[in-house]
Amino acid sequence: MKSKDKFAYSGMHPVTVAFHIMAQICLTMFILHPVFVAISLFISLFLCASVVGKKFLKELKFYLPFYLIVAVSNPLFSHNGATPMFFLNGKPITYEALIYGFVSSGMFLSILLWCRVWSAVITDDKLLFLLGKQFPKIGLVLTVTLRMIPRFRMKWEELREVRSTVDDAAKKGFVSKVKGALRLFSALITQAMESSMETGMSMAARGYGVRKRTSVITYKFRTGDAIFLSLNLLLTASIVVFVALGAAKYDFYPYISPVSVGDRSIIVFVLYAVQSAMLLFKEVKEEALWNFCRSKI
Repeated sequence: MKSKDKFAYSGMHPVTVAFHIMAQICLTMFILHPVFVAISLFISLFLCASVVGKKFLKELKFYLPFYLIVAVSNPLFSHNGATPMFFLNGKPITYEALIYGFVSSGMFLSILLWCRVWSAVITDDKLLFLLGKQFPKIGLVLTVTLRMIPRFRMKWEELREVRSTVDDAAKKGFVSKVKGALRLFSALITQAMESSMETGMSMAARGYGVRKRTSVITYKFRTGDAIFLSLNLLLTASIVVFVALGAAKYDFYPYISPVSVGDRSIIVFVLYAVQSAMLLFKEVKEEALWNFCRSKI
């Protein structure tokens, strides 16, 4: 069975992949433009589906309601804008606030998806390799923190299965269910705190962070990594320069400004699309190569 990490990313140096994802997260966060947000959201969705696999379809049950809730809630709290659509409790619901809500919600969702790509691509050993030598304590804290959410989910399912065998768990009613969930949450927090203490004591006993750390797994910085990183740096710097020159200027208030289609705007849109899709291009290339090799067997 094919492993995405084995074929697509294990051969790349962690610095190369980490820089690309962090650059993409920063650009998505600081450039609130509909075209930029649309490109980032489109690429991150496809990349998540590619690297995460079928599990991503289940995760969409969380991402889609999150997007709609954040988008719709903005005009309920922000009443800026010069184009009221209707009034709710005497407060105007403006067209500009609604558009801003959808764009900003897309930005937040894109950042979440890029973080999901990070968690799928930058594994624990790669994160420790990146930070373990210079910042051993920060690397350990980040590694433990990133592992906390999936471990919480697994432990929660285990505790629910155990509780389902208890007679009290069969009681129905909202109050009994809330009390049961709180007991499970309390047990989960206790277990997490004990596990973190054991991890810290174990690492301290092994001398972690006392001296310069060596890594069992070594990653070679190859020519392909240099080309990928250099192209990424060039594209990122070019995008920043064009944005600083006003190529991605966009206003939501008091009126929605039209999307600029000038030469500089088109160039920066293309540069951003290429920069965003670099990992996706590599994944598609590896997928095509894998299918070609299988067809020859």
